[in-house]
Amino acid sequence: MVANGTNGHAVRVACRMGGFLVSLARNKGVTEAKQTAQTAKIAPQSCAHRVCSPTASGEASTDEGPSNLAWESGRHRNRNPGNPPKSRHMDCLFVCSYNCRTIASEASLRMLLRSSRLVKYDVIALQETKGRTETIRKTDHNELLIIGPKANGNVGGVGFLINSTIAHLVDSHNIVSPRLAVLRLRKSDRVAISVINAYAPTSVAAQEEREEFYRLLEKTIQEEKSYYKYVVGDFNAVVGTNCSGDWRLRPYGSGDRTENGELLLNLLYACRLFHGNSMFEKPANRRWTWESPNGRTHTEIDHVLTNRRWSLLDVSVLPSFDTGSDHRLVRAKIRLNKRIFKRDTHRPAHFKTPSFDTELLESAIKAHDWCLLEDPTEDYEHLTKGLLKCADISRRPHLARIPRLSALAVSLLEKRRALKQDPNANHVEKVLANKACRMAVKQSLREYRRTKLLKAAEARSSIRRCKRDLNDQKAVMSALLDKDGSVKTSRSSMENIVQDFYTELFRSSTFVPKCSMPPYEEPPAILVSEVANAIRSMKKGTAPGLDNIPADLLRSGSTALHTLLAEHFNHYLRLKRIPQQWKESKTILLFKKGQREDISNYRPISLLSVVYKSFTKVLLNRVERILDEYQPVEQTGFRKNFSCMDNIHAVCQLIERSREYRLPLALLFVDYKKAFDSVEINAVLNALVQAGVDPAYVHLLEQCLSNTSTFIQLFERNLKIPVGKGVRQGDTISPKLFTAALQLRCCT
Repeated sequence: MVANGTNGHAVRVACRMGGFLVSLARNKGVTEAKQTAQTAKIAPQSCAHRVCSPTASGEASTDEGPSNLAWESGRHRNRNPGNPPKSRHMDCLFVCSYNCRTIASEASLRMLLRSSRLVKYDVIALQETKGRTETIRKTDHNELLIIGPKANGNVGGVGFLINSTIAHLVDSHNIVSPRLAVLRLRKSDRVAISVINAYAPTSVAAQEEREEFYRLLEKTIQEEKSYYKYVVGDFNAVVGTNCSGDWRLRPYGSGDRTENGELLLNLLYACRLFHGNSMFEKPANRRWTWESPNGRTHTEIDHVLTNRRWSLLDVSVLPSFDTGSDHRLVRAKIRLNKRIFKRDTHRPAHFKTPSFDTELLESAIKAHDWCLLEDPTEDYEHLTKGLLKCADISRRPHLARIPRLSALAVSLLEKRRALKQDPNANHVEKVLANKACRMAVKQSLREYRRTKLLKAAEARSSIRRCKRDLNDQKAVMSALLDKDGSVKTSRSSMENIVQDFYTELFRSSTFVPKCSMPPYEEPPAILVSEVANAIRSMKKGTAPGLDNIPADLLRSGSTALHTLLAEHFNHYLRLKRIPQQWKESKTILLFKKGQREDISNYRPISLLSVVYKSFTKVLLNRVERILDEYQPVEQTGFRKNFSCMDNIHAVCQLIERSREYRLPLALLFVDYKKAFDSVEINAVLNALVQAGVDPAYVHLLEQCLSNTSTFIQLFERNLKIPVGKGVRQGDTISPKLFTAALQLRCCT
């Protein structure tokens, strides 16, 4: 074993050739060992400061110290835990991969342990351990050694060597097969890390054996639910350079791609992984991981894969790590970023439905200085600011939320914390405290869930929404398919996919001539009672639009607010124009069913201004009867006093009669893809004219539908999408407009 600057490869060659390098290395090792012993007598050091001479490569230098993960737990072996080593990335993990050839004998195991104590590591994934049975044991330095059984024929065997500084983070492990194992680390209650150790068959193995290994590996990766996944090991595959633009393989690969390399590349796409070795530029002598027996061939067949590309800070080989194997140790430096993890998994606090005092709101509206401006956009801007000021005056304070944990559970947790710090507490007391805390927390969560559901049932609100609010996390869109069917996980790429998809969807693609409208007069003025009726029909808790005016503000208003809105609505009727703010909306994407990576499986819902929706509700109440009379009796969708169950009952009766009299029957079902988003605006306007709607209202609806735009916020950036066709989902008048256009199409 060589622990000095002599290159391990050079020593092995010298041993075979009988050169002078062997004696030189031995003499130098003995000399430095004596110097180390003398230094140790003068200043004893803890296990954390392992003494070792620096290597030529610098990778195995022992002054690096252990991983920073142990500092957070307070269990570091350093005698001075108050002064952790300074590092640019204070929360790093070092995961290594090493084909040791064998550690079945005591000698080979001792060489591995001695070499591992000279380098900085947290987990070493071992391949070809060749152990007979599955064993788990602790070493004299408290390292945790997990070894899986080998296959028949003295082949395979995988395992893990875990540093004592993070042994307490081990949650579980699973030896899937002699070629596959999983180690699960849990840094906290939510941060889970999976290290998957793989030893792939060689290129001379049967095709069926190699494909079966990759199928099992793919299944194992997909079944792991950890946020961080790292697949390391000896894949016996050369991925080559990135010449075809494979975005999961970065530009710094090496060699010519082999058949096993193609299988590995397919695995990257199937499991949405990134190739870590090719992310970092290294010289040729610092990239190869395997050496042929004659010492002439060097290839890179040990790889590091991950689902979090940003977490890899470096992937490199350690030439100084040597136990006599023909492989070199590959080490990945991993950053566990708390900010990105919280951004991906944290669900912001649910929007609390505000409540307003009716009397204070009415007084504030009467006291405010209102005016009508000539430009509708400026007028609505002034109206919005005034309403928000009145809302702040009349807003009631939010009621205190029910805590998830009861007072008993919180007190037990505090007592357990004090007990952990008490040096006189025995083990039995700590075990009983842990059990009491678990029972109290579980009982508190059950009571919290029961209370919330019971209140929702008593208030006759949505049980589904209540169950959704009980979950404090949300699913984040992690990947999308582009036009070519390839998976994109970059946030900027996903935003581009969404923007391109909805820009193309909302673009007018069919020319529909607009029919001429007869001259029209100004419609009757909107009454205060009409505005009041439209506001009363709004649902509680309706999400506000871009103007941030909640529906509950309008519902809390009375005569003063209704009169104010009626004046502004009539002002827009006289001007025959609507504010520009009504043409803009915020769109949220709701998943329907199917593949989550397919953007077409999401329904866009427009969050419109509630003031605009009250205006269109007034228009709907005026034209609803005309539009219903335009529909045939067979149309039962979106109509009062009609139900689709009538049509379903008629179809069932028809099927029964055809079976009874043995008559042939053919049924045709038409499913309109993106129905509301695909109808042309001119087709809707022509249908309204054909139905006999007053041209003044047709002109107003044309103003509402033409030259509109919407904003989609997928992550951080607001994506502006121009809308050239379709009716707006979320608007109360949209279903009537769609059925009118559909009826016109059926008639022509």
